[in-house]
Amino acid sequence: MKTELGRFCLFLATCRAERREGWRAPRVKGPLHPRGAFTLIELLVVIAIIAILAGMLLPGLSKAKSKGQAIVCLNNLSQLQKAWLMYTDDNADMMPPTELDNGGPPHYRARPGSWVLGNAVVDVSPTNLQAGTLFPYLQAVGVFRCPSDRTLTIPRDGKRFPVNRSYTVNAALNAKGGMIIPIPPRPFVHVEKLSSVASPSRVWVFTESTPFTDMPGDPVLAFFIAQPLPHQLWGDMPTDRHSQGCNLSFADGHAQFHRWKAPKDSRRGDKHLIQPGGDREDHTWLLDGLPRIQ
Repeated sequence: MKTELGRFCLFLATCRAERREGWRAPRVKGPLHPRGAFTLIELLVVIAIIAILAGMLLPGLSKAKSKGQAIVCLNNLSQLQKAWLMYTDDNADMMPPTELDNGGPPHYRARPGSWVLGNAVVDVSPTNLQAGTLFPYLQAVGVFRCPSDRTLTIPRDGKRFPVNRSYTVNAALNAKGGMIIPIPPRPFVHVEKLSSVASPSRVWVFTESTPFTDMPGDPVLAFFIAQPLPHQLWGDMPTDRHSQGCNLSFADGHAQFHRWKAPKDSRRGDKHLIQPGGDREDHTWLLDGLPRIQ
């Protein structure tokens, strides 16, 4: 330690002496030859390094973007659920209704008085959202759409547009009209009031829908349940756009992500009223989220 300190002091003394004597750096004799431009090989090396770095960084950025979109979607459902509960509180325990016109697929539309109006893959007018019973509690049309939803409307005059609604409601919760849902067989029930829900934390209200069935765009997710169980049928199908899962909200007010056991995108092209295949466990999980007899 003393040796290093001594060397440092000697260095300082030398610097001071050189400053007093007006020390200058020695001049380089001869002309200076500045370096020319990069060679082709050097440029290729730089490009290769950039490509390698991009290959390492871009997947992480894409994953982070997808994660962020899933978080926004979960927040959307949380807000929808809060609005749903506020409406129920303001209307003597009556849940927000969904009343459908039976216009035939794919034109099942929600009538006035429903939580949203119209059909998501037919009409992208924000009026369909603003005229719904939940909009006064939300005051923002963006809440109705997941940022990672790439669904397009049915072609009209050769044009298609992004849908403005990604979410659908449990058809067993005050949904009426059209061929929306048969009254579920026991032990499931169709309810209109929140107080009729025995286990609010288990009963899901909103989820993300998929347009793969032949009745896309209506604002309910329906179950057609054949007896005897477990001969269930998919009425409509949820999506798996978030890492083979989707977000849902529940009647007690919470929202959560659920990963499916089997991918839903593999059912592309399937029609309405289909038997669960490898995703029977997923169908049963959603079925367990229907209200039951108390």
